[in-house]
Amino acid sequence: YLHVGEEMVVRTDDIVAIVDESSSDFISEFIINNNDKIHRLSKGVIKSFVVTKDFIYQSPFSSQTLKKRCKLKSL
Repeated sequence: YLHVGEEMVVRTDDIVAIVDESSSDFISEFIINNNDKIHRLSKGVIKSFVVTKDFIYQSPFSSQTLKKRCKLKSL
């Protein structure tokens, strides 16, 4: 499991991608087209998106931090 913000944890097996908030126009378009699946996990700055099979989580943590946490959990 990975803590992605607030009190939300996500199964690492369900994670499809972890991307920076401002990574590309493609990601921006993807987010707009899937707006109904987004869960905002911070009242402040959004630093990354955690894309799972069912939802997209807007995380206050950087994508690098989340990826490091995933690696630590898999050891």
